[in-house]
Amino acid sequence: MKRLLFISLAILLFPMATFATSDLELRSTHTRFSTETFTVGDEVRVYATIRNSGDEDTTGYVAFYHADDLLGRSQVVTVVSGGNDEEVWADFTVPSDSFNIFIQIDSTTPEDSDTSNNSYLTPLYTPIFDQDGDGVDDDDDNCPTVSNANQTDSDGDGEGDVCDDDDDNDGIDDDVEDELGTDPLDKDSDGDGVPDASDAYPTDASRSELEVAEEVEEIAVEEAAEEVVVEVEEVEVSDESVDAVEELEVVEETTSVDTTLLERSSGAVLNVSPDSSFVYVRRDWKTYEFEALTPEGSYDSLKWDFGDGTSSVQRTISHTFLNAGRYTVSLTVSDAQGVTTVDSQVITISLFHLANPMIQMLIGILLILLILSSVALRKAHRAAESVQTNVVKPAEVSAPKKRVVKKRTVKKKVVTKKKTPVKKRVTKKTPKKK
Repeated sequence: MKRLLFISLAILLFPMATFATSDLELRSTHTRFSTETFTVGDEVRVYATIRNSGDEDTTGYVAFYHADDLLGRSQVVTVVSGGNDEEVWADFTVPSDSFNIFIQIDSTTPEDSDTSNNSYLTPLYTPIFDQDGDGVDDDDDNCPTVSNANQTDSDGDGEGDVCDDDDDNDGIDDDVEDELGTDPLDKDSDGDGVPDASDAYPTDASRSELEVAEEVEEIAVEEAAEEVVVEVEEVEVSDESVDAVEELEVVEETTSVDTTLLERSSGAVLNVSPDSSFVYVRRDWKTYEFEALTPEGSYDSLKWDFGDGTSSVQRTISHTFLNAGRYTVSLTVSDAQGVTTVDSQVITISLFHLANPMIQMLIGILLILLILSSVALRKAHRAAESVQTNVVKPAEVSAPKKRVVKKRTVKKKVVTKKKTPVKKRVTKKTPKKK
């Protein structure tokens, strides 16, 4: 009885220790993605929030699935008891079809007492195809290859302004209108009621038709241009040559023809393009003059592209290239029926030209070095001559004068010594004893 009473008292005094539980749950309202627009092929991150509704600290893992494919599994998640949250995530590539993400808690320690709230399936999302990344589906994008989130279409032709060459749909390209000074977003720039394409003076509201004198002069120029007959002779140039271009020599057969470029080409080589659409003359190192052979009035639009980022719609144009190099100059002509012809010619601007400031500077440096070298050589030559003058050659050294010593005559006394007579030694003979 006492034992039972003790156990009951322990339960009443320590309920937390007796009924401690682990309960992790996925908070579906807190699941989110790193983007609101899903574009096929993009890398996206999905976030999930875990709450510990139990009264015991718990660890576990969170797995993310797309269909049966495991997108990723989080590291160990440690969630403190008492209603605390922990956020986890995984990265995935947006598929090309509709998708949703399944998130599940597993491997909890201690074991989760309620697994009914351990998983969550996101809604179904439909991705978009967006080549230019502007957030607009290609099917709805009026410029699917050029980013234009605002989808501006001034002329309402279904083609956005960023990729529409004629924003006001008046038949004149926007770059041509920029050069003419007209408004590329207004068909009637001067507001005189005559569209720019039909207005001879699109920026002058007081007039819209050519004056008689100007019209006669224009017709005369057209008739004169039609009488030009040129004969071209192809000149073969080696492919390995720096100036590997096809030069065509123009021979004028009708001397009475008067065109602007032909008149100014006296003394210069007049060249013609491969398809005889235009002629050109080299004026100096980087400057060329071009003229279209298409008569005025026989085309709807004309445009030059000089291959260096610049263009023009003038029939005759003088152009100076910025740097040395090879440039493809092309002429595009469209007639009223929409037939377009393109003719192009490669122009080579050589680096090694006396008009090139770099070459001039190099020549100046070489001249300075040559002058300095000449001065140095001259000084060295003078120094060598000076040294040779101061050095005496052995052959030129005069022999030293011999000192003349006068001999004094010394009289010597001759002493004659008397000879002492030598006494002869007499040897006495001792008689032999008999």
